Amino acid sequence: FFSVALVWGEIVSRGAMTTEPSLDGFSVWQVRDYGGKLCMVTLPNRYQVKNELGSGTGGIVCQCDDVVGNRKVAVKNVTKRLTNPQEAIRVLRELKVMRHLDACRHIVTMHSAFRCGQSANNPWGDVYIVMELMDTDLGDIIQSGMVSKEFVPYFTRHILQGLKYMHSCGIVHRDLKPQNLLVNSEDSTLKIADFGSARDVDMAETAHVVTRWYRAPELLLSLPYDTAVDIFSVGCILGELIKSCHIDEKILEKRPVSAVLFPGAHWNEQLRLIVQLVGVSQDDLQEVSSLETRDRLRAIANANQHQQQQWKNTFPMITADEETLLRALLHFSARKRPTAEEALNFVYVEGGYDDEEDEELTLPEFQADYENLKDLSLIHDELNKELEVYNSAAPECSGMPAAASSTSNGTSTAAHCPVDTTTAQTPGDAMVLNTPSSDNANSNDAVTPASDTMEDLADQLTPAMSMDS
Repeated sequence: FFSVALVWGEIVSRGAMTTEPSLDGFSVWQVRDYGGKLCMVTLPNRYQVKNELGSGTGGIVCQCDDVVGNRKVAVKNVTKRLTNPQEAIRVLRELKVMRHLDACRHIVTMHSAFRCGQSANNPWGDVYIVMELMDTDLGDIIQSGMVSKEFVPYFTRHILQGLKYMHSCGIVHRDLKPQNLLVNSEDSTLKIADFGSARDVDMAETAHVVTRWYRAPELLLSLPYDTAVDIFSVGCILGELIKSCHIDEKILEKRPVSAVLFPGAHWNEQLRLIVQLVGVSQDDLQEVSSLETRDRLRAIANANQHQQQQWKNTFPMITADEETLLRALLHFSARKRPTAEEALNFVYVEGGYDDEEDEELTLPEFQADYENLKDLSLIHDELNKELEVYNSAAPECSGMPAAASSTSNGTSTAAHCPVDTTTAQTPGDAMVLNTPSSDNANSNDAVTPASDTMEDLADQLTPAMSMDS
C-alpha cells in the first residue's frame, strides 16, 4: 500500500523535541506541535518520545519507543484538568470505553494507562493512554491524493465493523472523521480511534458533538439522537473517499484539493449543503418539531430544483452499488438510515472479502453508572480503580504503589504506576513514579486549538432553531 508509506514518511518528519534530564524514573519532554507551540509531556523513562503525531483540545499524541516492551507505541497525554469534575468524568469515560471495546479488531488497542506529572499547579497530574502505533490516518491518505478506488469499500467495511460492535453494546462514538480512523500500511487494516467524545447512547444529550463537516442533521437541529449520527458520519467519509478517487492528479500537483462532502463554514450552511445534496421529504420534515425550522428546510429543498443533477455533478463516476449505500448512509432522517450491521450487508461492502473479519463478537452492555457521580473525590476513586486494572497483570510486583487516594480538595496522595498488561514482567519490574517538583508537567495550557473553528463556538451560543445566516 504505497500511498500509506508515503504519508507515514511525511508524518514522522514533523515535530521536534528535546528532553530535560531524567529525574527519578521520568523525564519531561518538550514537544513542538504542528503550530510550533511548545508542549511539556512528562513520561516514565520507559517511553522515549520520537515525534508528535497530533494534538487538540483532547490531548497531544506522541510516537514513543517502549524500551521495556521493545516496540513502538502511541502515547496520548489527556490534557484535562482532573481537578474539574466534568473533565475528570470525560477522562474516566474514555478509559472505560476503550477497555470495553478492546476485543474488537477494528478498534485501536489500548496497551496501558497511567498518570504522572503532578505539580503545584496540577496536583493530580495528567492521565496518559498507551496505544498501539498505527502508520497513518485516513485523513492523510485522502489529502495525499493517492486513494485507490479498490480500497474504498475495504476501508468502509472496516469502519462499519468497528461500529457494529460499538453500537451493539450501547456506545456511540460522536466524532467519526478521517483523522480518527487509523490505518496500517502492512495489511491496510483500519481501526477507529479517539474516544474522547464517545458515550453511552442512553446518556447522549449534548448536540455540539462531531466535527461540523461530519455532523448529522439531527445534531444540527438539536433533535434527540442515537447511534445513527455515527452512520451519517460514515456516509460523509465514504462520499469523501469516492470524490477523492476522481480528483485530477495534475490539479493535485499544483495545490491541495479538498474532497470534503459538506464543508460548511457554520452550522446553518452545513444544513443547507446537506439538504441540497441529499434532499428532504415531507415525511422527514414531520420529525422536526419547530414549524419555523420546518418551513425553512422546505424552502431550501424547494429552491434546489436540480438536486439529482447536483448529485451527478458531485459524483460523476459513481457506480450503482456505491450510490445505493451512500444514499442510505446519508439519509436526512435518522430512522431511515441502516444500522452498521445492516449496512454491512449492502453489495458494495459485502462481496469479495474474507469472512474471517466477520467473526461474531459478543460484547456485554456498556455500564455507565459512573456518569451519575458528582463528587470529585468519588470520581477520582473510580478513575484510580480504572487505572489499577492495568496493574492486575502483575499484582506481586514489589514497589507497586497502592491506588492513589483523593483528598477533599482533589489532590492525590500517591502517584500511579504504569504496568503494561501486554508485557510479561517479573516481580520487581514495576516502575514507581515520583512526583516532579517542576511545573513543566502541566501541559494543559500548551495544546493546540481543536479542529473546529471560532464559528463552532458561536454554534454553541446560537439557538439551534434559528436558521438566520
